[in-house]
Amino acid sequence: MAERPPATAGTRNSPHTPQAEPAELLSTRISAAGPLTTVQVQGELDMDTAHLLTSAVEEGLLGHPRILLLDLAAVAFCDCAGLRTLLRTRRRITEAGATFHLASTSRAVLRIMDLTGTAGALDARPTLPPPRSPLAVPATARTGS
Repeated sequence: MAERPPATAGTRNSPHTPQAEPAELLSTRISAAGPLTTVQVQGELDMDTAHLLTSAVEEGLLGHPRILLLDLAAVAFCDCAGLRTLLRTRRRITEAGATFHLASTSRAVLRIMDLTGTAGALDARPTLPPPRSPLAVPATARTGS
């Protein structure tokens, strides 16, 4: 009987390497400030880890925020199951009476949204827009030009 070759470091789903636990592949951090709750997501959003995002959003909704923002800047991989979870998350947040915002979307997430035509449905943006001061005066108004 032939011997198996040694395991290659960093290969996922290889018959020669142990499976990583979902919590090792995706992490979330929830923070709340007034009416805004932010869920930061880091890692791989796929069929093995999507339930972790769902749980984090449910936890974030417990405080009854007016706005729930998903920060996906640190998502390195997203498959169709991850995208489906984002679409379901959007629906769940709006059903809870909160406003859904998707911000700081990584290239991996933007790519699958572009390929599937769902970027518009999720109002995806690569980064958050800079905050605007309510008292900001255009430069031309200040100089008198």
